[in-house]
Amino acid sequence: MILLPSLLVLLATVSFTNAHIEFIRIAHNGVWQSPLRYIRNRTSPWQEADLPGLSGYRQWTFPTFPSDALTSVRCGRDSLSWASQTETLKVKAGDEVEFLAFNAQPLVWDDTSEIQWEGCPDGRGGCIPEAAPSFGYYAFRVQHEGPASVFISRVPDGQDITGYDGSAEWQKIKTWGVEFRNEGVSTFWLPNQQVRLKVNLPRQTPAGKYLLRIDQIWPGSISSSAQHYPACAHIEVEDNPSSNPLPAGVKIPEILCPGCPGKFSVPSPT
Repeated sequence: MILLPSLLVLLATVSFTNAHIEFIRIAHNGVWQSPLRYIRNRTSPWQEADLPGLSGYRQWTFPTFPSDALTSVRCGRDSLSWASQTETLKVKAGDEVEFLAFNAQPLVWDDTSEIQWEGCPDGRGGCIPEAAPSFGYYAFRVQHEGPASVFISRVPDGQDITGYDGSAEWQKIKTWGVEFRNEGVSTFWLPNQQVRLKVNLPRQTPAGKYLLRIDQIWPGSISSSAQHYPACAHIEVEDNPSSNPLPAGVKIPEILCPGCPGKFSVPSPT
């Protein structure tokens, strides 16, 4: 990758301690794919609607809010514009998929002196070379308290996955939630500081093309609204003789409405 002088200057000013993350890489049955392969990209910078107390300006790792555009909340900012460039991963029901979180913008991903994509300990999808001082312990970890969930949404009949906006129903297949403990921090969010977020596709999943969505939610926010970090992969489930009809799902972002029963936000993480 050739870096222009102006870009080199920008690289020198990039902060690698950003607590915001994006899910940029997917593994299928333990095999990692290149960053953003099979995952819809997003546009940065991007302008959402300004709201009282909340600017709509967004950069790459900025959070998404429930009040942002529908497609932003579902799969990331302007992600539908990138769908036609996104490949579809062929999988079987029961297969394992894993997502990798990262806290740096794409302009540094090719810097092999700072980032290691292959040969990481324990089969992880990213790590930091020992000689790289700019990054630290947190680079490939979920860095906020709050839950993480994985959903699937089958592409409706007559539509192509490259034009599907996620407006049909979503079925949740995995949640990493909270544990209440009697030691240390009593409220322990399972995704926090994790580098491995794995899920098996349900064995009853019918054949077809799906959006596979992961989202980590921080309920504490400076804007009195939860922060979201969504990403969507394209997958195609092959013929499955053991399939059952999908159960009733939910609509996104309708289930994320602030103030609805069961929803909460806090002024700062606890």
